[in-house]
Amino acid sequence: MQTVKASLFVLLGLLLLAGCASTQENDILENKVPGTAMLTGTVTAPTAFQAARVYARNTDKNIIYMVYTGEGRYQAVALFPGPYEVWVEKTGFESDRQEIQIEAGEVLNVDFSLREAAPQSAGQGTFMGLERGSRAKDALLLPYDELYPEAPIRSLMEKTCIQCHGQSFLPFFHRSTGEWDEAIGTMLESRIPPGTINAAQRQELAQYLSSHFGPDSPDRYLKMDVELPIDEAALSKAQYIEFLLPLDKGRSRRWLQEVHIDFEGNVWYTERIAPHAVGRVDPRTGQIDEWVLPDPEADPHGLTVDSEGWVYWAESKKEHLGRLNPKTGETERFSFDETGTLGFLGGHTPVLDSQENVWSTIIRGDALAKWDRETHKIQIWRVPTQFSMPYGLDLSPDDIPVLAELYGCKVAVFNPETEEFTEYPALVEPPCKTRRLGIDSKGIIWYGVFSQGKLGKLDLKTGEQVEYDMASRFAEPYSVRVDRNTDTIWISDGGMGGTLIRFNPETEEFTYYPTPRRSDMPKIDVSGDGNVWYSTRSLPDGGIGVLYPDKSKIETLAIQR
Repeated sequence: MQTVKASLFVLLGLLLLAGCASTQENDILENKVPGTAMLTGTVTAPTAFQAARVYARNTDKNIIYMVYTGEGRYQAVALFPGPYEVWVEKTGFESDRQEIQIEAGEVLNVDFSLREAAPQSAGQGTFMGLERGSRAKDALLLPYDELYPEAPIRSLMEKTCIQCHGQSFLPFFHRSTGEWDEAIGTMLESRIPPGTINAAQRQELAQYLSSHFGPDSPDRYLKMDVELPIDEAALSKAQYIEFLLPLDKGRSRRWLQEVHIDFEGNVWYTERIAPHAVGRVDPRTGQIDEWVLPDPEADPHGLTVDSEGWVYWAESKKEHLGRLNPKTGETERFSFDETGTLGFLGGHTPVLDSQENVWSTIIRGDALAKWDRETHKIQIWRVPTQFSMPYGLDLSPDDIPVLAELYGCKVAVFNPETEEFTEYPALVEPPCKTRRLGIDSKGIIWYGVFSQGKLGKLDLKTGEQVEYDMASRFAEPYSVRVDRNTDTIWISDGGMGGTLIRFNPETEEFTYYPTPRRSDMPKIDVSGDGNVWYSTRSLPDGGIGVLYPDKSKIETLAIQR
């Protein structure tokens, strides 16, 4: 009887092993992109872990691939052939780096064994092209009240400096009182609305900043107050790819602002380090091309591309809408103010309507602009709130322009027939900032409250307005973009260390996808098949990246519009 029992246990064990093997085999992906390769393997460690990051960097093409482990296994698809450096990152562990060669059509297995290392606290991301590499790694991580000690002037600093730049911007500057006063003066000239700071407050603010962030102060930044929720099942299905842009003597670092998908399978970007340019990445080959603007100091903030291939950019410093024909190199510029009577008009975010007219926010000048495709003339409409700094822009399915007012912290809806605006303030108590928004297929507006870690929903048909808390109160939802095929909401956030976030309107749940490198991402674009494109503005070696939420669906590297 004992022998029979033992035999039954052996048989049961074999069946269970067979079942596990079958499940594991069914999970193995197929590489569907011709001419590329696949990397797989296991990651082990002395103690349990979830969602380790596995990196593969093509050193010839300067492309980074990153995937997450699921139950210790990983799979990366659609890798270009060539030499690679591969490694694993996970808080509390470290791994050796390996150099490998990947051939086209190959399925290469590389395993990693992690060692325990000192755990590292998570810090907030940085803002506006100011990720400081080794300085950031060695910086002190402090809670908010230690980073910014309580003082009567602190609330004004929060309203003016932190609300726009984020909580980890100021501590990397080391300035005297006079230098801080000069910086405040610069902001008063172009960014801080008149009447916000009087002379006594300006002096008190400069003294506060120099006492905490003076010439001899250490590098510091904000310690994250929470850990990002980990959904290993979702993360292990995803794959990131980043195309790093080249550096040279003429441009020693990058400052990449907006991205936009064209009709030919490419993604475009604006470069705000002089000489200012627009550029194109072809993800099918990794080819990068750039065109310096006619005015190399125009500061192209945003761009869009029409069905004929014309690339349009809005100049924030030189008051023009420009366009480029990349096939011929032809360029044209159209003044926002041909009469010269409207004051300074700094362009921001251009968007095409269904007739391929170009609408653009005017961040300096508090206005909305429209370039008419037939006449090539530009109309200007002022928003009701002065010094509101119109920022992000989207058009509804029926061509209604909707603006995010940065300093106004409002959503503004423009009626092209009556030429009137209706403004909807955010629900949170001021001070607050709204940067970008998106509109779903039903016409519902989704916006981010950058300074208070919230995603907002505004339904004009029902009047419903609600704001959802994100994982951290220090989250900085910058760009909000809607996949109108599924009405999935995507958000970019630098405040939690750099993450793309998916929001499901039906379940009202967030899923967080931390990016391969710490950065803010000032604008995202979503492809027709639901992949998310972004730029890494905060990194000197900036890149254009994409998140594939489901890498099993990658069948081509061309972008579907």
